[in-house]
Amino acid sequence: MRLQPIEILKPFFILATVKILTFDRFQGSQLKYVLSFLLLSSVIILLIDQPDLGQSILLIVSWVATVFISGVSLIYLLIFFSLLIIFLGVLLFLLPAKFGYIINRLVTFFDPSQ
Repeated sequence: MRLQPIEILKPFFILATVKILTFDRFQGSQLKYVLSFLLLSSVIILLIDQPDLGQSILLIVSWVATVFISGVSLIYLLIFFSLLIIFLGVLLFLLPAKFGYIINRLVTFFDPSQ
């Protein structure tokens, strides 16, 4: 039986994000979103080194759902998704040795004969 550290981190990440978003001191400011994003970024940076894109996407989706439920504007979420897509595109093309398998999987998905 193998246990990856991210399996232990996932529930604590969600709880820490919720705690940051509901902290009384940050009720009227946007600083709570910045702090929760910094927490997300620190975990994602560690996951990029493995590379474990599936867990990264799972954490990003859980963060977006938590932030959306907390009441953030949809404009901020659209800006975040735009930046995320640009960042993933840059990663795919700047680090092809590490993320080349993603491009191969996408090509195979769109053209199964390859």
